[in-house]
Amino acid sequence: MKLRKHGWFSLAVAALVMSFVVVAGGCGGGGGGGTPNPDLTDVSLSRLVLSGFSLTPAFNSATVNYTVTVPESTTSVTVTPTAASPDAVEITINDVEVVSGQPATVDLDGTTTTVSIVVKALDDDNVRTYTIKVTKSSTPIPTDVTLSNLVLAGVSLTPAFNSATERYTATVASTVDSVTVTPTATAAGDVNITVNNNQLTGQSVNVPLIDTITTISIVVTALNDVTNTWTYTVTVTKSSTPGPDDKPDFAALVGSWNALESTSTGTATGDGGTYSDEYVGTFSFTGSYSMKKR
Repeated sequence: MKLRKHGWFSLAVAALVMSFVVVAGGCGGGGGGGTPNPDLTDVSLSRLVLSGFSLTPAFNSATVNYTVTVPESTTSVTVTPTAASPDAVEITINDVEVVSGQPATVDLDGTTTTVSIVVKALDDDNVRTYTIKVTKSSTPIPTDVTLSNLVLAGVSLTPAFNSATERYTATVASTVDSVTVTPTATAAGDVNITVNNNQLTGQSVNVPLIDTITTISIVVTALNDVTNTWTYTVTVTKSSTPGPDDKPDFAALVGSWNALESTSTGTATGDGGTYSDEYVGTFSFTGSYSMKKR
């Protein structure tokens, strides 16, 4: 009787130990919860991408369940899973083996398709499954009507361009009579762009700067929904500070200076630069002056 009891007790202990090992292994990454076992292979993904679509929630290696909505006409999606330990695991998408970091096409059958990405360790039983529920929607997904970049050649925008910022200012020299505008759409091919009501047919358009202040309006409109628009405006101001082509009118200097004779040559220096004209001598001043272009 004692041996039988002792033998039963040993078996129970062995069973308890085996049960503990299984639980510890499960925490290593199979279900995504608990504290990972450092002795087991890392079976997480470092990146998961559906080309052209955004996962909800945003990807996180510890999050295993995602959803995404696609247009009703979508027949397939491209999935790219990237393993945290690519040399130590194998990856399958809906039971088809794929290569870490390489895109794979998944056909969409019916209204809802579940994409199952299984990451399994090569040297142990550790495994983790990520799922993406892809749903076709009959409601059109709004086109992104923002710009990814906006450039005025040779001119700095204030503030610096940001796709979410609509209004900008810029300053040019008084002699500048036009500026080249290059708007780049985020969803190129799916939108229409106009600049001051003129259709953008190439990458850039030249905008005349006739007045002291010119407003440039860039409107981005979705091709599949004309009510879906975004407008950027740039207010361009010509500076009153003379540029290198402006000539100083010495008779307009403020102070006690007299106009110089206009028969000899010389140079004069002001805030706008150094100017050469038919004047003689040099001058200096500490007060203000006004200048005008001849």
